[in-house]
Amino acid sequence: MCRLLGIVSNKETKLLTMYDTLSVVLRKLCKDYGKCHRDGCGIAWFLNNSWHIKKFAEPLWESKNLRHVVDRVESKAIIVHARKATYPINSPMGLRIENSHPYIYEENGTQFVFAHNGHIIFDETHIKIDPRHRTLHIDDYTEPLTSYGTDSEIFLRLLVHKMNTYNASEPGQIVRVLEEILVDPLIRDFRAINFIMGTNKFIYALRYYNECYSDCEEKYTLYYLRKNHNGTYKNENDIFISSEPLTGRKWISATKDIAHVLNSEKWIELKNRHLLYVPIGQPKKIKIAKLKI
Repeated sequence: MCRLLGIVSNKETKLLTMYDTLSVVLRKLCKDYGKCHRDGCGIAWFLNNSWHIKKFAEPLWESKNLRHVVDRVESKAIIVHARKATYPINSPMGLRIENSHPYIYEENGTQFVFAHNGHIIFDETHIKIDPRHRTLHIDDYTEPLTSYGTDSEIFLRLLVHKMNTYNASEPGQIVRVLEEILVDPLIRDFRAINFIMGTNKFIYALRYYNECYSDCEEKYTLYYLRKNHNGTYKNENDIFISSEPLTGRKWISATKDIAHVLNSEKWIELKNRHLLYVPIGQPKKIKIAKLKI
């Protein structure tokens, strides 16, 4: 169960305060509750009409390398991920820097960056992964992977390739592809397919947990926060997206000493099967769609 954090702002901005808040929460989850997201971390940011990523093998709250990137990055769109590996640490799909999120992939001139929280099981009769050579085989089609075959990167590749069948523009194209791929027999089972994804135009956030498993609703959450730089909500300049309501009631006592985190803030829980999307640099244009799945 990984942790996600995203930001969309109307100006070049830093993630410092919310990153510090996330670090406090993740440290506390690990030290006090034994829920440790220590299997790698990464950040993606949008600059000069292009996505850039940095990934690391150490836990987010201990990573001096990630902190250095956060200190210097200013962007209108940022995605951060703290990984908890589904697979055994010593396996090819375990603790390796290549398996850290976000993943980046380019198709037809559009970049996609993708950070995922959940677990997906694919139909092995059609999808085969070769971790040793880092290749993906879908029926007779083969392509190289950047990871050792994580379910997250496989899902991203399926999503992007399916887009080629639709002659439409964003965000409608993404909505239609998700409605098709999320019920595709290629996905044999899943716990959750929560993600934050960026393209050259939009940030998307999906909450989709499997209602057949009783623990998934509580486990795989996703929240968003509308906020302007004066601390009110009338003319939002920022949208924050997070697995946890980081400055909400649950964590305000743990984060009260961080600069600018003074009160419990109004985080809104994204409902199951709902997709949030917002144009990069235009947080006031946030939309939420219920997928027909």
